[in-house]
Amino acid sequence: MPFYRATVPQGSLFRDQKREPALAITDVHCTRTGGTPRRFVHAVFTEFWTDDGFSGGEPSTVSMIIGLIRGGRAEEVRFGLVARITDRWREITGQSSADVLVALHEVRPRDAMEWGVLLPEDGAGTAWIAEHDLALAPATGRA
Repeated sequence: MPFYRATVPQGSLFRDQKREPALAITDVHCTRTGGTPRRFVHAVFTEFWTDDGFSGGEPSTVSMIIGLIRGGRAEEVRFGLVARITDRWREITGQSSADVLVALHEVRPRDAMEWGVLLPEDGAGTAWIAEHDLALAPATGRA
């Protein structure tokens, strides 16, 4: 269920440069949440024209990574996600701290479905995967 949308200035990342930050976001999420299966972490990139994005009323060079995560995660988990995604983004893109915004929104587990099943509460993911026979589900598409 975790869904990360990276909104970046047009041309700041070329097509072949998007995979590395997507992998980094996936790695961070899976590590910081205690083992979320990689196939459930989604990352999407959108670009905005330089005259369509503003910070403080001025044209923006800020990359914004907004994550939707399952609600109920501990504060240290959420902080770890924000801090480490910020660090990895800066390492990969070379952007300064002033040009990176990372924020999380929490979604209540019963307000989202994946693979046609309502999401589990925090800490119940392993049982949820076993109960719905998702352990062998492919990383993309429906089996």
